[in-house]
Amino acid sequence: MQQKITDDKLVLVASIGSAHGVKGLLRLRSFLENPNSLEEYSPLLDQQGLPRFRVTLQQMFPTYCLVHIAGVETRAQAEQLRGTSLYINRSRLKPVVNRDEFYIIDLVGLCVIDLQGVGFGVIQQVSNYGAGDILQIRLQENHQELFVPFTKHFVPEVNLNDGYIVVNKAELEL
Repeated sequence: MQQKITDDKLVLVASIGSAHGVKGLLRLRSFLENPNSLEEYSPLLDQQGLPRFRVTLQQMFPTYCLVHIAGVETRAQAEQLRGTSLYINRSRLKPVVNRDEFYIIDLVGLCVIDLQGVGFGVIQQVSNYGAGDILQIRLQENHQELFVPFTKHFVPEVNLNDGYIVVNKAELEL
C-alpha cells in the first residue's frame, strides 16, 4: 500500500490529455514555467496525494509535451488516464528568486487589507484570461466576489510571511 502524503498543499502541475500512438504515450499539458522539469518532480501525485505517475518526457511541443508514464504500455491504458490531474507537494517547488513573483498557491487564502490596514476579504483564486493575473477576493461583509488586477497599482504590497496583501481600494469601483 502506498503512503499518502498529507503534510503539504498539493500543487497542480499538469493534466493528461489524449493518447498518442499505440504504445501508451500521452499528451500532457504542463503548468510549470519549464515543462522540462516534470521529470525532476517524478513521481507525480494523484489528487489524493499518492505518488502514482513516473513521467519520462519524450518530446516537447509549443502547447503540450509527449510523455511516457511507467506502467502505461498500450493506447487503451493511456486513454483511461485522459483528464487526470497531476500534482506535487508545495515544498518541492523551487524557491522564488524575484521578490515580485509568487506561486498562486501561496496567494490563495491570504487576508486582504486596505491602505489603512483594515481587513476586508480573502483571496479565493488567481486567474489569468490573457491580459494578466486577476485576484478573486471574497468580501467579508457581504460574501460577494471582487476581482482585482494583480498589479503594483492595485496591490502595492504582498506579505507572505504575515499572510496578507494590501489592496488600494480607492482605485476600485466598489
